[in-house]
Amino acid sequence: MRVVRPPSDASLTRCPACGASVDRGDIICTSCGANLLKMAGKGANIQAATAEARAGRNWTRVLIWLMAGIVVLAGVAGAGVAVFWLTRDPVAQARAAAQRGELLTAINQLEAYLGRKPADGSAMVLLGKLYARAEQFDKACDTLLKALEQPNPDASWKMTAVVIATRLTGPDAMARQLKIIDRICRSGDVDERLWRLLALGYTVTDDRKALTDVLGRGRSEGKLDNETLALGLAAEGDLPAAEKQLRDLAVLSPDNGDYPAMVGLLLDAQGQSDAAIEFLEKALRNKTSLARWVGLRLGMLYLSRGEDQQALNALNQAKVAAPDDPEVLYYQAIALRLVGLREEALAQFERIAGMNTDLSGEAAVKMATLYLETGDVDKAASAARQAVERGVNTPELQVVQGRVQQALGNLSEAESAFRKAIQLNPDYPVAHLELGLLLVGRQAVAEGVQSLDRYLELVGDNRADTRAAEIEVLVSQLKQSVLSS
Repeated sequence: MRVVRPPSDASLTRCPACGASVDRGDIICTSCGANLLKMAGKGANIQAATAEARAGRNWTRVLIWLMAGIVVLAGVAGAGVAVFWLTRDPVAQARAAAQRGELLTAINQLEAYLGRKPADGSAMVLLGKLYARAEQFDKACDTLLKALEQPNPDASWKMTAVVIATRLTGPDAMARQLKIIDRICRSGDVDERLWRLLALGYTVTDDRKALTDVLGRGRSEGKLDNETLALGLAAEGDLPAAEKQLRDLAVLSPDNGDYPAMVGLLLDAQGQSDAAIEFLEKALRNKTSLARWVGLRLGMLYLSRGEDQQALNALNQAKVAAPDDPEVLYYQAIALRLVGLREEALAQFERIAGMNTDLSGEAAVKMATLYLETGDVDKAASAARQAVERGVNTPELQVVQGRVQQALGNLSEAESAFRKAIQLNPDYPVAHLELGLLLVGRQAVAEGVQSLDRYLELVGDNRADTRAAEIEVLVSQLKQSVLSS
């Protein structure tokens, strides 16, 4: 029921008793029946409370927005700090530069950083990988070797080091590859195949001390398979037992090329060349992973038998497996010459002579010999000088120098060179041959015949690729001439 509305209470909008809405000027609350007039004094307080509540809610919103702003600013500031520190991290900078393709910049940054922090293994690993990307494989391997000396629980990059090591070239490439694998095997739990590879490497390089050490460590850590155990028997001198164990493995795996390869190498070490050749041939047919060593050893066995074409076939396979190996190239060149491919042999010897290898001097001697055979005395003399510069001082070189001097008409110098060759090796047949022919030509027939007789004595029944038959006739004629005179 609506009654007279007092104007003095115009501000009252809610009942203080029940909180229900009321019209301005109402005396009685239509919801609960409360006397609004008596409670009018409280109206101002109600309004003030309502305003204060609204103000509180507005301030809360502001506070929330302020807090959110602070969080956002803190995040931005944190990101800024992170960016700041990231840009100051040389390793991160180098990695970023490498990702942009700026390899040289990245390498320079890491080199400078490691000059200040030489024990940072992760930086060394990154630098080693960058060297490899830049095809600086020597530096890559040296750096990764240093990284392997640092405590580094991450083993994922270690196989990368093995792969990079396979790109090494030169006479010490094998030794450096084995050093990296050895260091990895010492660094913790690694793939058993690395132990096998390490043992095989030390076997073919005939490093008995290192092999014995690897086998001892491998046995103690349970890392050796049957093949490696067989190698251990061989390293300890029990070649028949090692051979038997590998023969058994070859029977169980008839398509495996490595078992017959190892059997063949062991048989060769025992002097059983016929059986060795049989197993080495089978190893090449079965695509052995040891083709470099198998082809090389098989080729050398065939060369010793005078089976030059078979030697060349085996050495060709060795070259496929190791196209830049100086030893393989050297014996392949010898085989090329023996089968009549003189130009190919000469080109091969020239290549080896230009390498930084122990065989470069010997290759220069072979070059000089071939140039003499073609009548190019000047090139023969140049090649002989190159051999001398390489430190060669062998009977073969002295004979070549004597022949060069003889071709130039310097007979006294030629005779001196031939005699020096005999001093270096009294049983070198060619030196006696050349000296004998020179002396006969200089009318010192008696001494010349004596040298030629010595040549025939040293040649004996091994007359393949010799002048024995021709010299026998000459000596016989000279002796008859002396008797008749």
